[in-house]
Amino acid sequence: IYTIPPVRWLSENSYFYSLLFNTVWNTFKAKLAAEAREGRTGTGGFEYAVSDATKATPRQIDTAIALIERMNRFCLERGIRFIVIDIPSGTAPYRFVSSMPRTMQERLQKTGVEILDAESVLAGSNGAAEIHRPNGHHHISEFTHSMIGIAAGRRLLPPN
Repeated sequence: IYTIPPVRWLSENSYFYSLLFNTVWNTFKAKLAAEAREGRTGTGGFEYAVSDATKATPRQIDTAIALIERMNRFCLERGIRFIVIDIPSGTAPYRFVSSMPRTMQERLQKTGVEILDAESVLAGSNGAAEIHRPNGHHHISEFTHSMIGIAAGRRLLPPN
C-alpha cells in the first residue's frame, strides 16, 4: 500500500494514520490469535499471532528457523551478508527478554546464521535504561534503537 503516494505520505507524517493502522492491525492479529487458540483456523494455526517468544510452539520455532535458514542461503549465494537482529520483547519500560527462544538461537548459530542478540547488545541495561516506550504498543525506545544501531554498525565495519 506504500506505493500509493498519499498513503506513503500519511504513514510518514501522520500520528493518526499510525494509530489507525496499528489499531486495525492489532485487532485482526488478536482475532486470528483467538481463532488459532480455539483451533478455528483453516491453516492449522496462525503462527504470526504469537508475539511472546516464550509461548512459541516447537512447530512455530521450526518454521521460523527454516525461513531464516532459507533467507541466509539466498543471501550467501549472492554474496550478501545476512544478520538477524533480535529486537527485545517486553511490556515494562526498563525490562526486556530476547524475542528469540534460546533453542532457536542455538540452532541458527549451528547453521552459520549470524545473530545480533538483544542480551549481548543491551547487557547491563536491563532494569537501568528505558528499553521500551512505556505507553502504546511498547515499541523499543530511542536508547534501544541507538544501541542496536551501534552494535550492527560495529559488526559491519572492518576491525581497526
